[in-house]
Amino acid sequence: MSNIYVIIPVFNEGETFYKLLAEIKDILPYGKIIVVDDGSEPPIRLIKRPNLFLIRHDENKGYGYALMSGINFAIEEGAEIIITIDSDGQHFPKRIPEFLKKIEKNDVVSGSRYHSYSIRLSEPPVDREIINRVITQILRELTGYNITDSFCGYRCYRSYIFREFYPDDKGYGFPLELWAHFKKFNYKYDEIPVELYYPIKREFPGELRDSEKRLKYYLNIIERKFNVQVKRKGIKNFRDLIKKVEEKL
Repeated sequence: MSNIYVIIPVFNEGETFYKLLAEIKDILPYGKIIVVDDGSEPPIRLIKRPNLFLIRHDENKGYGYALMSGINFAIEEGAEIIITIDSDGQHFPKRIPEFLKKIEKNDVVSGSRYHSYSIRLSEPPVDREIINRVITQILRELTGYNITDSFCGYRCYRSYIFREFYPDDKGYGFPLELWAHFKKFNYKYDEIPVELYYPIKREFPGELRDSEKRLKYYLNIIERKFNVQVKRKGIKNFRDLIKKVEEKL
């Protein structure tokens, strides 16, 4: 399999990024790596090497914007397969061969931290796990895909799936727009189990720190992209699940 590009969005994750980069080079020595520094302070610095590219944003543009910067660059360079992996240490490069094997018969392969065979190396923040569960159930119903983790950033794509993909959201809602795109073009989808691991505790920016406001933000995107009404149902399910957790404490 040729023309494989790995895209790593980075925002102030230097301490985990450099280790990740070294591991990817070992596992995929002939692959090409695109690092998107989305306004890090201090900036990411790389030694100039073949098959290693650096895109730098002067200011933080958002997770989705950073990914699309790398994806567009990879496509211009002739990428056939695109892998996205987060730089905060939660994704393990040793899974890359599994992605490449699975993509042979699919258009999109996503890592899932909540797959029945996933290994829990740490407990996720409760609100994130519940939001993921609520959104995942809604997306399963809307797409027909057997989704178990709707937000995992560790994915493998055939590059052609980004034709006619023009996302509106440049931030954390980016994955939700992709689900609508996959469904629209009926792309073949599958998952592999990946580790559930939160090595760094990071807060969402601004009002997204409030879990219910974050959920509403996601539900608004789903309603807009799928032309459905799911907000009331999603919020109710979230509150019910939170209540069950609190009752156990």
